[in-house]
Amino acid sequence: MATTMNPYVTLNGTCTEAVKFWSEAPGATSHVMRMGDSPMQVPPEAKDLVMHATIKTDSLILMASDGMGGTAPTPGTQVSISLNFTDKDEQTRVWERLSKGGTITMPLSDQF
Repeated sequence: MATTMNPYVTLNGTCTEAVKFWSEAPGATSHVMRMGDSPMQVPPEAKDLVMHATIKTDSLILMASDGMGGTAPTPGTQVSISLNFTDKDEQTRVWERLSKGGTITMPLSDQF
C-alpha cells in the first residue's frame, strides 16, 4: 500500500505565487525546489521556475510544480496523483497494475 496519496498540481509559471497563497490561508508550511537547484541542466530562463513544491498542514499534503519543458499543461492534465511508497516491491507491483492500459508520462525510477 502507498504510504501517501497526494494531489499534484502543475501550473505554468505561477507556482511561486500559488504556493505562497495556499500556504498562508491554512497556516501551512511549504518547501520549494527551483529548477536551478536541481542536478539537471536547465536553461537560464528556467532556473527560477518551481521544479517541486510541497505544502503541508497537519492533515494535508499538496504538491505543485511549474511543469517541465516550458509548455503550458494540456487542459485536463493539470492535476495528478502522487503515490509514495516505502516498500519497493509494493511500489513495483502497483506501478505494473496502473501501467496496464495507462499512458506512462515518466518511467518508474528513483528521483533525486
